[in-house]
Amino acid sequence: QTYPTWRGTQQVKYIVVLGGGYTWNDTWAPSSNLINNSLPRLTEAVRLWRQNPGAKMIFTGAPAVTNPVSTAEAGARVAETLGIPRSDIMTLDSAKDTEEEAAAVKQAIGETPFLLVTSASHLPRAMIFFRHAGLHPLPAPANQLAIDSPLNPWERIIPSPVWLMHSDRVGYETLGRVWQWLKGSSGDPRHE
Repeated sequence: QTYPTWRGTQQVKYIVVLGGGYTWNDTWAPSSNLINNSLPRLTEAVRLWRQNPGAKMIFTGAPAVTNPVSTAEAGARVAETLGIPRSDIMTLDSAKDTEEEAAAVKQAIGETPFLLVTSASHLPRAMIFFRHAGLHPLPAPANQLAIDSPLNPWERIIPSPVWLMHSDRVGYETLGRVWQWLKGSSGDPRHE
């Protein structure tokens, strides 16, 4: 809950969508290839693209070891099926982690402000990497997991793997922040 859903009116030229879980199977419905956190990121990016006419959507992420299609390309292909013209899509498919994604974005667009779309749980760490790279990201969280809105009563008391997944994200991001701290890049560069 660090960053609220982006509802700003500032027009942007770029919407950066960080890579996440994916596969590629041509026989599946395109959106089925974006797994875990990737599909909510994409749908939020499409919403933001519709609010920013003329913006370019930038997908990041290298291919998995056994997959010839990169996570960036998988996102781009799904975006096309949702009506985003390929001419409004860029792919940066060499970055293997968030820090490399920040460097690739800087090389592609310089210091132009942009909307940074990633999972809400990942966004605080991603913002640090992008700011350390000298960039000016505007936070646009997707895939919020801190559910405090109404649910059916039984959904809160019956054990479910969904809640375990939330714990998994907390653990993953906590380890990521510790690694960021060990590397000396955990603080906000605006305050260093």
